[in-house]
Amino acid sequence: MGDLLPHIVSGLREAWKQGYLSASQNLADYRIGGLVLGWEVTGLNDVAIAVRDLRATATTVCTPREGRGDCVKSREREAETERQE
Repeated sequence: MGDLLPHIVSGLREAWKQGYLSASQNLADYRIGGLVLGWEVTGLNDVAIAVRDLRATATTVCTPREGRGDCVKSREREAETERQE
């Protein structure tokens, strides 16, 4: 089982660096919108696939900063709140 988020963030940052997706450079604007499973089979083969326990779990590790593409980690947010009080 692996965490896709670091790969998604890395891909977005590379796209922004190369001038793509310039309308939004805020990570909070992006979501996983779909999933396609499949493969190509040459010939007249009879094939099948079974998928079990497929899931996507969202875990909040930070709060997006308004108007920016980065986020505030939980500890940073606690420290900011303590300073404001």
